[in-house]
Amino acid sequence: MKPSMSGIGGNAGRRTLTVPPVKVRSGTPNAATFSSQRSSRVHCFTAPETVIIASRGSKLALEQSNQVISQLQACLPATTSFSIKEVKTRGDLSNAPTMKALGAGAFTDEVDAEVASGHASLAVHSLKDSPVVLPPGVALAACLRREDVRDAFISLGGVKCLGDLPAGSRVGTSSTRRKAQILHHYPHLEVVPLRGNVDVRLEKIACGDADATVLALSGLKRLGKADVVSSVIDEAQILPAACQGAIGITCMEGDSDMMSLLSSIGHFPTLLEVMCERALLHGIVGDAKELPSFAVAVGPSLRSSEHRSEHQQPARGMTMLGTVSSCQETCWLVTALGANDSGG
Repeated sequence: MKPSMSGIGGNAGRRTLTVPPVKVRSGTPNAATFSSQRSSRVHCFTAPETVIIASRGSKLALEQSNQVISQLQACLPATTSFSIKEVKTRGDLSNAPTMKALGAGAFTDEVDAEVASGHASLAVHSLKDSPVVLPPGVALAACLRREDVRDAFISLGGVKCLGDLPAGSRVGTSSTRRKAQILHHYPHLEVVPLRGNVDVRLEKIACGDADATVLALSGLKRLGKADVVSSVIDEAQILPAACQGAIGITCMEGDSDMMSLLSSIGHFPTLLEVMCERALLHGIVGDAKELPSFAVAVGPSLRSSEHRSEHQQPARGMTMLGTVSSCQETCWLVTALGANDSGG
């Protein structure tokens, strides 16, 4: 039996809304407009009186949750109340030096548990942190428009890129994916563990714990800290994590009202993109709790919305850019494996 949602709005006093398609940006269809173009339907759902959002308590997580609230406020009655329930995850509480040691779902499982138990209406994640198999009772309902997927190089000493660092320089990261690729391209560098939220890691660089670091450009942009970026790293040099740059929104599986509500604010091209990436990753690692491999799959007309014309539809086929597997700090990259134009 699924948990009751009466504690977060219930059915009493709720009214059914018919929400027309909402455009995130002019000319770019979101999930609602895509649905209406294919089936001439609009999203119908029962509007909740209260929306409780489960989220980690970091600045980035709260900023992402507030972006979701702003989108929901545009299509719900002004009387709807919103609150954010901050959740500590095992990843937040652990001192493990690497992400691999924490295992899949270290920064999302406890947040999604609030949804599965009915204590929250929905949860907001940096989707690259979510395991490929979500916890029982939880479904990925929507994604906001994806930010830049690339990694950013940061050095407070004036060095512009990884290639300019002198031999023996320390690059701080706890990401196995980044470590493997950095050492593959620059074996003369040293990679040292560096954990914490964005502010903590920048502070550690300033204190000399490392000479440089690599962070997701999307998070820096959302926090208004893009000015600290020394250079943006090309995807051909460091392959991003699957779903990097995407904000994912989960809700209770089977909650059709919430699924429809979230679909109305979602960005369909992003959702399609991350679903393909997660499916590819699942095919590589299965249900493994520790992720030995990372992958990114994109369609040429899906990656980076600015490369699409305003009225271009998402590509039916997907191209696998490559995989990164770490074994004794060595990585193997496979690029341009070809596109599947069969719609599969």
